[in-house]
Amino acid sequence: MKKFGKQLKLLRIYSKLSRRVLAKKIGVNYQTIYRWEHNFSDIKSNKLVLLSKIFTVTTDFLLGRKK
Repeated sequence: MKKFGKQLKLLRIYSKLSRRVLAKKIGVNYQTIYRWEHNFSDIKSNKLVLLSKIFTVTTDFLLGRKK
């Protein structure tokens, strides 16, 4: 899961989204985004799917399984 945090942060920055804006889009608070980006907590599958739709990437890509 360590690659997930890095992927999430890169996609968020590339998309020019703040943690607060992204958090609002998926129904969590901005501290949750921070914890995911720094691998302090794990993401639930439903939120992973939402993120993949927002960034138009696969869940495998988000998890660092595919380039």
